[in-house]
Amino acid sequence: MNAIDSESREADWDRYDEELGGELPGRPRRQFFNKWTALLFAVIVGAGCFYGGIRVERNQLASS
Repeated sequence: MNAIDSESREADWDRYDEELGGELPGRPRRQFFNKWTALLFAVIVGAGCFYGGIRVERNQLASS
C-alpha cells in the first residue's frame, strides 16, 4: 500500500505545470571541452610529436 495516493501526485505535477508554463526544465548540457579533455589532447599531441621525432631521427642517422 502506498502512503501517497496517486491523486496528490497528479496535483503536484499540475501545480508544477502551471508555474512553468507547461514545460519541464531541461537538463544542463555537459561542458565538452574542459581541463581533462585539454590534458588528454595535449598528451595525444605530445605522443604524436615524440613518435614523429623518433622517425625523423632514425632516417637521419649516418650509415656506416
